[in-house]
Amino acid sequence: MLNLSALVGLVGLFGIAIHAWSTLPDTIPVHFRFDGQADGWGSKKFCGCYQLSV
Repeated sequence: MLNLSALVGLVGLFGIAIHAWSTLPDTIPVHFRFDGQADGWGSKKFCGCYQLSV
């Protein structure tokens, strides 16, 4: 039963991630200064590939 609950939760998280991916703009901030302002930008494709590699 616990394994089934974990699997359902994992599938749900992937569903949320796929939905969120489609709502992201093509260019997103990837680096911020100390005051919170973005000073580095990247494409969402690069950021997605980078996150998968980490």
